[in-house]
Amino acid sequence: DSDTTYDGYDFAESNQMCTYGYSVYGISSNGQVICMQTQINAGSGLVKTGNTLSISSNGCIAGEVMKRNAGNYGWECVADEDTTYDGSNFATSNQVCPTGQKVSGINSAGDIICISDLVNTYDGTDFALSNQACVGGQIIRAISNSGTIICQMDMDTQLSESEVDAYVSNNGYLQSGDLVGFLLATDVAAIAMSGSWNDLNGIPTDIADGDDDTTYSGTDFATSGQTCPTGQYVEEIDSNGNIQCSAPESGSAIMPGTMTGGSYTDDAVFQYYNHHVVYQQFLATDTGNYDKITYFYTGSSGWHGSVYVAIYDDNQGHPGQVLDYNYLQNIGANHNPKTHLENNYYHENLIDSVSLVDGEIYWVAILPERNNGPSQFVLAENSDYDMNFGLVQYDTMHINSYWNSNPANTANDGRAFWFMIS
Repeated sequence: DSDTTYDGYDFAESNQMCTYGYSVYGISSNGQVICMQTQINAGSGLVKTGNTLSISSNGCIAGEVMKRNAGNYGWECVADEDTTYDGSNFATSNQVCPTGQKVSGINSAGDIICISDLVNTYDGTDFALSNQACVGGQIIRAISNSGTIICQMDMDTQLSESEVDAYVSNNGYLQSGDLVGFLLATDVAAIAMSGSWNDLNGIPTDIADGDDDTTYSGTDFATSGQTCPTGQYVEEIDSNGNIQCSAPESGSAIMPGTMTGGSYTDDAVFQYYNHHVVYQQFLATDTGNYDKITYFYTGSSGWHGSVYVAIYDDNQGHPGQVLDYNYLQNIGANHNPKTHLENNYYHENLIDSVSLVDGEIYWVAILPERNNGPSQFVLAENSDYDMNFGLVQYDTMHINSYWNSNPANTANDGRAFWFMIS
């Protein structure tokens, strides 16, 4: 079998190596490695010591670095220009603005630019600076536009009784006994000397008590001391000033606040040309489904137009999501208009019933649109509401506008009106 012994003609035989300082140069045709002494030459800037290459110590000086030359065939020493940052691109470290100033920019040298921090340093423009007081015997008269208090002497303007007597006496005044010897009792009526009602003569019989009009007839408004039974509300006031009571249809109506009686001089007045929606907050006093809003009209008879109402939930002290309404949008003054008579109740039915929960806060909204008649739409005032508490707000809702959730422009208002939800 002549083929079982390898003759080395195709690749190198194993267990061959070159001696130290030589490297394999090739393989002969019979599989033997060809060795050749290793040649190491030091290029520009390098030093060869035996078989070791290192950077020449005779090349560059301090402040220089090695760099390939322009022809890329050797090395040369050049100045090290990039080791010191000049601040061209970003700020150098360890910089801070003085107290009361802030950074406004960075200059070309990397230095921060500082300016006065007027925004975060209060200058006293709007209110008084703290830790100020007047000296003894003085009071604060005003606050300057720089927040400094202005003091003045505390002038006590309250006079004592003896001081008042002294001032009056100095100017001359009539005292008891001053007319003695000058005016006789027979010269004047007895009441002039006694001051007693019993000495007044010739009193007409109809004012024997001093006034002939102390008993109110009830012609113009309700007499006091009248209330409806629990669960009922005032339906009307008759010509004698007596209230007429009725029970709500639902049997569990919500009636926030107290309706003002009397002449209604401070009632909620709506100017028809402003398209004002007045929103009023209320706390549900019962849980149930409600579909009717009742209001009490106190304006002059003959107001003719359309009245739009809605109920909202509460969004952090403002009307939130609209829950229900009698009409989807403000269609104007000719949509199912009504003629209103003075001191009468009117009812508006909601499209659907709205579910209210006892103890939760809601808002009722009302918008009158006038067709003709008196220029002002007037509702009975709710005397339990204070405009300073934000419980009554308003916004504008023009013709063809829809009831919007979370109306954005609501502002506090003084037109608190009485209403009932049933």
